[in-house]
Amino acid sequence: MKKIFLFLFILAPAFLFSQKKKDGNNFHWISEQWAVAPSGGQFHPDLRAMNNQLTAWKGNDQDLFYSGLRGYGLTYAGPCDLTRGGEFDGSFAFDLMMPSKVSIGKVQKDSLTFDLKGWNFMSSFFGKDIIPGSIVALVLAPGIDWGTLKMISAVNGNGTLQRNFFIAPLGRAEMRFVFGPICLGARGCYRYDVTKDSWNLKSGPAFALPGVKNTGTSIEFFVGWGHVHYQ
Repeated sequence: MKKIFLFLFILAPAFLFSQKKKDGNNFHWISEQWAVAPSGGQFHPDLRAMNNQLTAWKGNDQDLFYSGLRGYGLTYAGPCDLTRGGEFDGSFAFDLMMPSKVSIGKVQKDSLTFDLKGWNFMSSFFGKDIIPGSIVALVLAPGIDWGTLKMISAVNGNGTLQRNFFIAPLGRAEMRFVFGPICLGARGCYRYDVTKDSWNLKSGPAFALPGVKNTGTSIEFFVGWGHVHYQ
């Protein structure tokens, strides 16, 4: 119940302060920019419990998942109608999180390996541009992120695939610059995972691992096509 109230608390103010349309005038709080761009960045889910367990097995804390996961994908941003007579700044992003590997044991036949990867889709509709203008935008917004983390564990040739599906409300701060047809941007997010942290076994023998949460920060950069539309 507390998680539901948290989600409503994040979204409610956005509905109350939607930008009203004014014929012949530029929107004051809504960016006039559209952007489509490839993106890349670093994601930091909460992997502390798993890192602690791997440290106990490994005997040290070297080469674990402390640096998070690197992701690459595609970003779209632009104004969107969500309420009657009002608009917001919206942003969408899909990312594939690249595999990150940890090995325990130096002897090949006795080694234990863990490959962590995943994907996520971010949607954030209720944005406010706090630097009104055509070239530069600084958007603050709530949103929601969902996706899957995948862990492939292998020992003595036997592999196990486990998955952790997550849904995470988030806060987004996004800076964009549009120069002619070019858009440059950066986005920082903080996510709070409201789903269970346990791994779900998909294939292979059962392998006990501490759960994970996609609670944490991410930062992404994008360069691509941009356009400024004057109202």
